[in-house]
Amino acid sequence: MDWENPVCALCQDSRRTIRLTVQVENHPLSMVRCRTCGLHYLAPRPSYEAMGQFYPEEYGPHRLEGHHPQRKSRRFRFLKDLSPGRILDVGCGNGDDLIRLKSNGWALYGVEPNPYAAAHARRVGIEVFSGPIEQAPFPESSFKVITLFHSLEHVHDPVLTLRQVARLLAPNGLVLVRTPNVASLNFRLFGIHWHGLEIPRHLYWFDPHCLRLLAERAGLHLRRWRCRSGARGFRYSLMSPARLIFRFRPLRLYTKVLFEWIVDGLRQGDVMEAELVRVPRGL
Repeated sequence: MDWENPVCALCQDSRRTIRLTVQVENHPLSMVRCRTCGLHYLAPRPSYEAMGQFYPEEYGPHRLEGHHPQRKSRRFRFLKDLSPGRILDVGCGNGDDLIRLKSNGWALYGVEPNPYAAAHARRVGIEVFSGPIEQAPFPESSFKVITLFHSLEHVHDPVLTLRQVARLLAPNGLVLVRTPNVASLNFRLFGIHWHGLEIPRHLYWFDPHCLRLLAERAGLHLRRWRCRSGARGFRYSLMSPARLIFRFRPLRLYTKVLFEWIVDGLRQGDVMEAELVRVPRGL
């Protein structure tokens, strides 16, 4: 196993505070917080070449069996008010969600490092580059919409990733990012058992402040953000015996309402959804 000991991707400072530590293959890995800018990241971490072993065949977004392309998905619901164009999904997985846009006139493109998931996405009709987005051969300013749904926390250099996204984005285009919110109520409640931790696949954890800094470093502007998490993260952060009580449907419904209307409304939810655009003139 090859390990790296990174510095902060935003400010390049090596000073940090350990927030928590877990054992992975008898190796202590820590979520740390940069003392200068506040970014949370994993140190040490597996090298890019070593990451594949932490994505087993049953990893959800890559899984080829058990998916139901006919099921209703709300992943791209934000597109309903946009006229179709070229869309790039960074970390498109097996493509089962993205392919639903084809019937609405969208031209579909993806980036997926996992070769098996990428091959499946190609089979269903998506043009996919299998590798890091920094090496993708797409033309500059060629996409109306670029999405990073739970992929930014997986990359080794989020600044470089978003700079490439900015290069590929059309002048009036939109970038949509969804990523775990380290400033969430659930992280404070559950700590090492937080569902959004996912060490070592997650290499970074953002809060709104650091996500805004990251966008600025990449030449993008964070136009707005909100929480879209619901109660799933709360249920999945509970230990298994406690999770069983949510088989009682009324309790599950009450918890869903609580988190969607109150916790997400107060911007304390597990998942941030951010809209990024090119830096407007004058900023």
